Amino acid sequence: MISLSRFPKGSFERLEPYEWKRSCTVLRGGLGSNVQVLPDWTFRLREGVKFHNGEELTAADVAASIQYAQTFAASAIYTGSMEKVEALDSNTVKITTSAPTPNLLFDLGYHFNFILPKSLIDSGNDFSANPVGTGPWKFVSWDRGNSIQFEAFDGYFDASRKAAIQNLEFVMIPEGSTRTMSLEAGDVDFVYPAF
Repeated sequence: MISLSRFPKGSFERLEPYEWKRSCTVLRGGLGSNVQVLPDWTFRLREGVKFHNGEELTAADVAASIQYAQTFAASAIYTGSMEKVEALDSNTVKITTSAPTPNLLFDLGYHFNFILPKSLIDSGNDFSANPVGTGPWKFVSWDRGNSIQFEAFDGYFDASRKAAIQNLEFVMIPEGSTRTMSLEAGDVDFVYPAF
């Protein structure tokens, strides 16, 4: 089984993702459109956000996703401070922490906190084999050990960050010299070292 962390970040969105900018970390805004911090963390969601399967994002999806993440031991460092996560209405989520948690926005940006459709969590969907998110790329297929394919998600909510590349394919080439020859021949656009 492959973990969700193996899939490109572009398939999923988080409530408050962040990116590295030179020597500092910057929150870039994700599925949350407004946050109120005291006394609890209250997030108002962007409206009209769609999952790759066509379902509309709701606060119930956010609450279920964080609760789902809390079931994995590896996510404890990023979800352990969240004592209670609840949907107040269809577009508002409230997170109660066990103590003041100044790094909660960064914890929510970690890949264990991808926002997933509640209906698929409830049905036992294997997100490692069938990833469904709200990101700019939509999962197409996975040929285990060979390639993973994605396509631009036309329904992506953020026009300024829509996928500029229509089709994205990750090809597994385990041997270093073969990777280099594939790059030189123009068969691939870039290479990563084997993990």
